[in-house]
Amino acid sequence: MILLVEDDVVTRYAFARLLRVAGHEVVEAADGNEALTLLDRHPIELVVTDLQMPALDGFSLISRVRNRWPTMPIILISGYLSQGAGEVILGESGWDAQFFQKPVTPSALVAAIKNLLPSSTAH
Repeated sequence: MILLVEDDVVTRYAFARLLRVAGHEVVEAADGNEALTLLDRHPIELVVTDLQMPALDGFSLISRVRNRWPTMPIILISGYLSQGAGEVILGESGWDAQFFQKPVTPSALVAAIKNLLPSSTAH
């Protein structure tokens, strides 16, 4: 199951639809606080999160996920950072996460998820 965290409802709908069409089960959160609640309630296997969100941003969410679920695969998406800047920030933070700059190429996102999840998770 994939946890998709995105505050923009249109973007969240588009990403969720893309992932469901690719065969994944998806739960959706509008911010990091909601995401943490869903992580406690569902058997999440991967987190896809936006960077800029109200209440709890993507970096704060990644930090909390890493503290509780150190091996959880994470993909961070942002329209505010370039691809290079996002990768440098994640690398310097020591967080093991992949970065995608918006707009995200759908095939690249689906391929990254396929590489991060066991093949049995897509239906």
